[in-house]
Amino acid sequence: MAETSAPPASPPPVGSLGKNSRAKIIAGVIVLFLVAAIALGEAMEWPFLAKPLQKFLTSALDRKVTLAPGSNATDQANFGVRFIGGIRLHSGYFNIAAPEWSKAPHFLTAENVALKLHYADLWHARNGKHLRIDSLTADTLDGNLERLADGRASWQFGKKSTATPPVEEAADISAAPLFGNLEVAKGELR
Repeated sequence: MAETSAPPASPPPVGSLGKNSRAKIIAGVIVLFLVAAIALGEAMEWPFLAKPLQKFLTSALDRKVTLAPGSNATDQANFGVRFIGGIRLHSGYFNIAAPEWSKAPHFLTAENVALKLHYADLWHARNGKHLRIDSLTADTLDGNLERLADGRASWQFGKKSTATPPVEEAADISAAPLFGNLEVAKGELR
């Protein structure tokens, strides 16, 4: 008795993929596009994020923050940020304004700054612990650190910094960030 085998199945006609297959292909293309966009952004160091990051920091610190003073190509070329493996930022210029009550021209101004932060350190700082900065380097740094008799200090940021803290908190300067590495070629703190 001879075995009969079914003829080989012919492939489905082109364009007749099922809905499930099309959805998988579209999802794959979208994921591939997102991975490529993130890789390109990391390679270019997201130069177009200077202004949005500046606005975010200004809002978060309740002080004017300037990362790239102008909108020309040189200012944008001197700025870069990467997000994979932690935050790594470099900028040719960095300025944090003094608090409203201060007569100082600024709180901090620096040139050719490089900053490294770990996400875990940011998470801990958000949950009330000290901010730890892995590395901060700068060619020049000029800072004005002030504390008033009522306890307000120029290194206190956000809306709460305008309120008078309790006496115990006012005497505590440990709210300043901790540094793993701090290198300044030329600096002055007053």
